[in-house]
Amino acid sequence: MKNSITFFILAAVAALLSACSSSTETTPVQANHRLKTGDTFTYHEYQTDLDSNLIDGTDTTVIATVIGTDLTVEGRTDVTEIHGSDTIYIAVESDSLIRILQRQIDIFPDVSIPATWMPFDTHIAQQTLHTSTQNTTIQGMPSTVKIKMDALWLGNDSVEVGGKKLFVERFSKVVTVVVTVGSFGDVTTTVRVTYAYSPLLGYLTNKVDRTSSDSPASPVPDGMAVSLLQSYDLK
Repeated sequence: MKNSITFFILAAVAALLSACSSSTETTPVQANHRLKTGDTFTYHEYQTDLDSNLIDGTDTTVIATVIGTDLTVEGRTDVTEIHGSDTIYIAVESDSLIRILQRQIDIFPDVSIPATWMPFDTHIAQQTLHTSTQNTTIQGMPSTVKIKMDALWLGNDSVEVGGKKLFVERFSKVVTVVVTVGSFGDVTTTVRVTYAYSPLLGYLTNKVDRTSSDSPASPVPDGMAVSLLQSYDLK
């Protein structure tokens, strides 16, 4: 679950995939931070099951560091790369529009989720960015894999970090994969990643990665990976 999108749809299909700113006063737009190399963000991270029970051994502290800015990645030249428990590529176009890269994931040798810049726009409640139906063979049986990706704006909120209240924008990406094997019916896996983005910091304060499947035979349990900002050091 550390990887933003890792699907485990084993069930009847064998092994499918290893799976306005801060406080009480108004801060002018020009005061908002633009990420710089060396910026660090310290997160409390842990994993739970879908009933919010902590999974032993997952409670940890992770420091995410800005490795580079104005990078060229997947067709964009304004990308910032951040290394933490995973690698995030983000492009901030404005306080109301950010893009986070959904990297390509190969489900089968001939079926993949394409690399997509997920746009999170406060002016658009929901965008369907990709739909596809791909054919493959699983255990000798003709099969189809349907993939759908959506980006959603959930609204404004506030979070407290180090005793300071920060204005945040909440977004979510939803990736749904439906696998149909022969006449055995469908197996559906949904990954929903919810972000809280602070324009003041120019980065994420919260991230919750929730994976659920209707496959009871999956050896990897459904659950959530939670990342909560505790402190930050901006250059």
